[in-house]
Amino acid sequence: MNWLNLLYIILSAAIIAISVGIVIFFNRLSKILDNVNDLVKDIREEAMPIISELQVTVGKTNEGLSIIDDVAESVRDISGKFNLVVRVLQEATSSPLIKLAGVSAGAKKAINTLTKKGGK
Repeated sequence: MNWLNLLYIILSAAIIAISVGIVIFFNRLSKILDNVNDLVKDIREEAMPIISELQVTVGKTNEGLSIIDDVAESVRDISGKFNLVVRVLQEATSSPLIKLAGVSAGAKKAINTLTKKGGK
């Protein structure tokens, strides 16, 4: 047996060992990928209902916030109208009340003056 034949035998054994190793590696990789695929399916099956419920919850929350926003806008409108009514009432009543106070003060002074002269 010469060195060349021995070298061919060693190379052939190495190639066979590497091939067996590659086959074992890809077999294990296939099992791992099957497990990962099953895990992804399980996660998807469990996550999709949760995501759907979350979408419904967010939709209802947005509807509630929209209603609250409408109520707040209505309150703002009513408050503005109430302030306008108060201002109009203040303007309408302040001038006559000032005049009435002036007239009553003048009348009181006149009565006091007349009663003092008449009593002396």
